[in-house]
Amino acid sequence: MKTPDCCASNGKLLPIETLHPNCFPIPVPANDHFYSRFGTACLPAKRTVSSDDFGCTLKPQQKVIATTHFLDASLVYGATGQTAGNLRSFRAGRMRAQITRDGRMFMPNVNTPTQSCNVATNTEVCYRSGDGRVNQHPDMAVSQVALLRLHNFLVTEFAQLNPQWNDEILYQEARKFVIAIIQHITYNEFLPILLGENYVRENGISPLKQGYSNLYNSNINPSTLASFAGGAFRSLHSLVPSVFNLVNEDRENGGAPTRFSEWMNKPGIIQRPGNYDMFLRGIATQPQQAQDIFFSEEITDLLFRANGPLGQDLVAKDIQRGRDMGIPSYNHFRTLCGLPKATSFDDIRDVMDEERIERLAKIYPTVDDIDYLVGGMLERIIPGTLTTPSFRCVLGEGFFRYKAGDRFFYEYDISPGAFSPDQLSVIRRFSLSTLICLTGDNIQTMQRNAFLQINPGNALIPCRQILTELDLAPWRFQS
Repeated sequence: MKTPDCCASNGKLLPIETLHPNCFPIPVPANDHFYSRFGTACLPAKRTVSSDDFGCTLKPQQKVIATTHFLDASLVYGATGQTAGNLRSFRAGRMRAQITRDGRMFMPNVNTPTQSCNVATNTEVCYRSGDGRVNQHPDMAVSQVALLRLHNFLVTEFAQLNPQWNDEILYQEARKFVIAIIQHITYNEFLPILLGENYVRENGISPLKQGYSNLYNSNINPSTLASFAGGAFRSLHSLVPSVFNLVNEDRENGGAPTRFSEWMNKPGIIQRPGNYDMFLRGIATQPQQAQDIFFSEEITDLLFRANGPLGQDLVAKDIQRGRDMGIPSYNHFRTLCGLPKATSFDDIRDVMDEERIERLAKIYPTVDDIDYLVGGMLERIIPGTLTTPSFRCVLGEGFFRYKAGDRFFYEYDISPGAFSPDQLSVIRRFSLSTLICLTGDNIQTMQRNAFLQINPGNALIPCRQILTELDLAPWRFQS
């Protein structure tokens, strides 16, 4: 099926009567600081896939996401049985992989890289994985390679512990482990930084230190909230850096920083000698961009630019996505999140600085017209978090539902495949640092919490020390 053109070939807006129903283009003002240089008056944007696209007469229309509604490692294994099967080798539980001449493991290539990546020939690197976005930028590809390597490491270890296990058992046991560590790292390391340690603890989001959780509630809908996917979570695009630092073992630059836009959909850079490890160290070493109202030009002017001088504007797309999804206004979420309903722009001074309010009043006719993403971004950051009041309650609710509504969440004992107490102890000791040390080519040291920068309380320690905590003996079963 041909993708519709949502802008004219010369960058101008198409007559509205000629637009494809799936188009929702973004008009560009003539005085735009960047796009005006190229005479661009239109940025293409397509509507999110909806229930209408499947011939469903459900009203109101519901948006459809391509992934699952669970933290189930579908980015590794796929969201459908067909995708999962295409990624498996069906030998000894292993996932398909390509092995370089020097013996390093990466994801398999797609059949025709020139159709899926910004590459010149079909002999170049373009990965196939459970998530089609794997090639979008090097850090995303590196993260998925790490999880692939973890899976194939686990099946090798499990086969030694349990020679009687066949391909299916090995695959499913390794998959279950990978799902669990993604859930654990998310809830144990990432969410306290995003939402605040006290918040995650007081709202039942924190993992337990021991035993099983009884948080599961069959009445809780674990589906992704539209306000989460089309609003609050998109605020984290403010953290995207302009460049990726390549960091050597001495925590110094091991090569020239790579521009974000220059390597979008060109993942082959991570297979160059030494680069995979340097990207992994960079993930754990490079400071994030501040969570604020400022975004890198790499994503506001140059997103998906391929080899051209201009690209797309991710922030404009984020705002347009919220409108397409029918997300209510910022004022609606103020009341939903415990703030008083604003009747005028003056009423939002409780969470927003005066200068920002004045700018909003020049753009929006009334306080009820403020887009949720815009209003939430302009609020003051809650100390000790990476978010704002009108975002935190939605993010917290979303992650609470992912846990409380998923009967297979790793901390529960209510399903037949639940982890034993000893297995849970191993998973609870697994961290992002463990993953980096285990799946790197030759990474020797890592700080204990790889989400935080190196400091006296989070100093580099030998990877061999970190990996001593990974004891898979509890997975040995008596035949």
